[in-house]
Amino acid sequence: MSGADVGARLNVTTMVVVIGERPGLSVPESLGVCVTHLPRQERTDAE
Repeated sequence: MSGADVGARLNVTTMVVVIGERPGLSVPESLGVCVTHLPRQERTDAE
């Protein structure tokens, strides 16, 4: 299930997913963030 699927089911405007430590980066104490605005199941990543 993708962030767009979850966001659409929750009917949110913006979905933010924070991902813990990212292996392989030059900074060991780092975070990743995925932001999806107006998530809908029919939308593509390009949109």
